[in-house]
Amino acid sequence: MPKTLPAAFYETLQEEISLSEELLRLLAQEKTALIGMEMEPLVALSGKKAILVGRLQTMDARLQELARSFTGAPAEETVRLRALAAQLEGEEAKKVESHRARIAALREEIVARTVINKGFSAEINRFLNDAISTITSAVAERPMYSRGKGFAKPSLSQPSLISREV
Repeated sequence: MPKTLPAAFYETLQEEISLSEELLRLLAQEKTALIGMEMEPLVALSGKKAILVGRLQTMDARLQELARSFTGAPAEETVRLRALAAQLEGEEAKKVESHRARIAALREEIVARTVINKGFSAEINRFLNDAISTITSAVAERPMYSRGKGFAKPSLSQPSLISREV
């Protein structure tokens, strides 16, 4: 009689899929907040993402424990879902392979959206730095009254109305 994986293994796989789908939703919300330069939602989303990533890591560790106990692999060895599916037969092998393919596709999409969001974030950062530079240089170039007659150009030691430290 062929060995079958415990129900907890499939429950953990399904939980990992659900958490990955939730992370994709958060990444879509993050992109919208980045485009709108909405700081409060970004801060909230950052906390939610951190919690979700922690839960995903917990699910990964649990899957590894369950897979090691099924295969008898040593604790330091990583058991791949594809290798695990190869040890199974029939419908169970197809089921594990189907879950593996779904998780792999979700992970690829998570990485792609993360890269896009990092790109947006870097562009916004450059935009803000350029805007601050333009404003601070315009303030520094504006003539000021001197103690004598006419106008004087401010020096670096004179205070600026706008600081680059935001």
